[in-house]
Amino acid sequence: MRSLKLILPLILAIFWLTVGCSQQSDEAKQHEKGIVQLEAAAFKSMFSEKPGTVLDVRTNQEVSTGMIESAQHINVLDADFETKVKDLDKTKPVYVYCKSGGRSNRAAKQMQALGFEQIYDLQGGMTAWKAAGYQTVTPK
Repeated sequence: MRSLKLILPLILAIFWLTVGCSQQSDEAKQHEKGIVQLEAAAFKSMFSEKPGTVLDVRTNQEVSTGMIESAQHINVLDADFETKVKDLDKTKPVYVYCKSGGRSNRAAKQMQALGFEQIYDLQGGMTAWKAAGYQTVTPK
């Protein structure tokens, strides 16, 4: 019984250290990478408070159905995506989105490799944006 009283706190301490360290390292990795995943509300709030470039990386056909107001469009699937993205200011935040989140993550990784410092990726993409009830505009 006495050994159980000594072992139980030790086991709990090891558990808490393991859980705490793994969560902390995941957060650190996310910020170290410079790519932060944001839900629609946080994404909208962040680019309103911290100006930067809102980047739509969908296809022309997808963009024709509506896009976030003030967004620039550069299709991540185009061969010259990296060339076009290089013209953006790497020191300002970039808020990137696609239809559902896959291509924007791809674009974010490419931009990170090009030296962009602050990249915010919309989780769930335009699908999540519309589901949250946020406005879109038709491109001109």
